[in-house]
Amino acid sequence: MDEEDRRHEVNGIDGTPGLYLTDWVGAASVNEANILGITHILSILTAEEFERYGPDESKDVVLWHLELKDEEASDILQYFPVGCDWIDKALSSPGPNGSQGGVIVHCQQGISRSAAIVVAYLMKKRSLSYDEAMKLVKKARSIVHLNAGFEEQLRVWERKLHDSRTAAEPTSPKSAVDEINAQGLIDYVERREG
Repeated sequence: MDEEDRRHEVNGIDGTPGLYLTDWVGAASVNEANILGITHILSILTAEEFERYGPDESKDVVLWHLELKDEEASDILQYFPVGCDWIDKALSSPGPNGSQGGVIVHCQQGISRSAAIVVAYLMKKRSLSYDEAMKLVKKARSIVHLNAGFEEQLRVWERKLHDSRTAAEPTSPKSAVDEINAQGLIDYVERREG
């Protein structure tokens, strides 16, 4: 199979039922055929690309367009929180015949913008590192190749997620003692009392 054929494939992400990554051709064909139980499509394209390549409006599919260029300087990080929430809600919505909702995330070629949003989602939802999430996405869609700016922003996202998880964790008594000891306070008190 050549690269163009692989680009048009609709690829499911292991361990995340209902989440698919593809290019504009794959998104249009799935939307047209109404297969895979797709209830939502996230299109990450410029306005010009969306006019040319965006999927047709469908009464059965919720469509959301994020306007973004595939350039290293593009600020995709701003879309990670809202994109992750949107995907999560879409996957939680009811699909056809009472099944789970399905989401296609696509950009023009399905290799950079859409992949970055899916990686960000996996990092947040499944508490994965950037490397772990990227490995899963590349397993599903081997042609994924993020631009350097998007990779850098995903590394920032990884630190933000780590910091928020660390801040949310309760402090155990032992770790509080360790922290105080690291400041030398316990040693100081012991010396003064001894």
